[in-house]
Amino acid sequence: MTRELASPLPEEVAEERVRDFSRLPLVRVDISMILAAIARSQSFSFWDSLVLEAALRAGRLLTEDLQHGKRIGALTVENPFREGAED
Repeated sequence: MTRELASPLPEEVAEERVRDFSRLPLVRVDISMILAAIARSQSFSFWDSLVLEAALRAGRLLTEDLQHGKRIGALTVENPFREGAED
């Protein structure tokens, strides 16, 4: 967040974002999520599918690896590191 981005965040902003993330709910991986990810892996890699299944349970998908605003099923991709991002 502070070095490898095209526009790195100042360290104090990066720390604030990490603190914000720590307040998000945890989603535990269980067998039903793994089986759902296997089924979804026809369209995405298994690991991306597992992330998507966890995001579906949490109701939110935060990632810098997909296009901000992209819709995947009921989820809308949110890039928390884009300029002007707010929680």
